[in-house]
Amino acid sequence: TTQEIDELKKEGVVKSSIKGKVTDILVEVGDEVMVGDALVDLEAMKMHTHIICEVDGKVADILVEPGDAVDVGDTLVMVTVRR
Repeated sequence: TTQEIDELKKEGVVKSSIKGKVTDILVEVGDEVMVGDALVDLEAMKMHTHIICEVDGKVADILVEPGDAVDVGDTLVMVTVRR
């Protein structure tokens, strides 16, 4: 549900919004990130899309690497939320 998705975003769970291939990881574990920062670049049908951070915090884990195929809803990055 939309409410569940909003809760995950608040907890720093960054999920894919599209089906595609990971072309680049734009952050490293330990990086400080802010709302609006690009975290991952995905390619679908020759179009590149940046997956954007929706919380302020620190990158805790990166669960994908370049070349990985991802589906809508797959978890890409975990961010420890700054409270």
